[in-house]
Amino acid sequence: MRIGMGKAAIRNCSYLHSPRVCSDMKVRLAKALILSRVLYGASTLTLKAGDLKKYDSLRRSIWRAMLNIRWQDHVSNERLYEMIGGRWCFSSSDIIRRKTMWLGHAARQGGIARAVIGGLPAGTRQGPGRPLLRWVDNIRSWSGLSSVELVEASIQHEEIKPISLHHQHNLRSRGLRRVLSYEET
Repeated sequence: MRIGMGKAAIRNCSYLHSPRVCSDMKVRLAKALILSRVLYGASTLTLKAGDLKKYDSLRRSIWRAMLNIRWQDHVSNERLYEMIGGRWCFSSSDIIRRKTMWLGHAARQGGIARAVIGGLPAGTRQGPGRPLLRWVDNIRSWSGLSSVELVEASIQHEEIKPISLHHQHNLRSRGLRRVLSYEET
């Protein structure tokens, strides 16, 4: 994970802590100096739910540094959201968007990239134990589509929209495996 590099960049960037620099310039500096390091290669990472929480924690750390909020000040996340007026530098949805864009690129290239997205070839046996989380599993869980439907949508340049977490929970709790059409999302 590149989150450690981002936190080190926050500590080393004195402009983010300066009261003489306006907040709009701080946002631009954070995007250039911190997020370029953090989001480099994020489209190829396999992310778990805990990793997305760490990215969201980093985005709050960036804003706390820009507003000179120390941990001793006991500012809640809700209060921080009110202070910044909903202007986040980035969110975990940016990583999801980058992954879906890369999926479209790989699916349209064809060849081995498309085969990898489709899964294991027929006749291959899975080893013992729980299967490892794959890159395409992230996108399948976020979109609610199967691998074949993801490839077809990517080839046709259709936008792959992630379904909401609330909707995913409802589908799992009722034991349903439902494919959403693009009009429903």
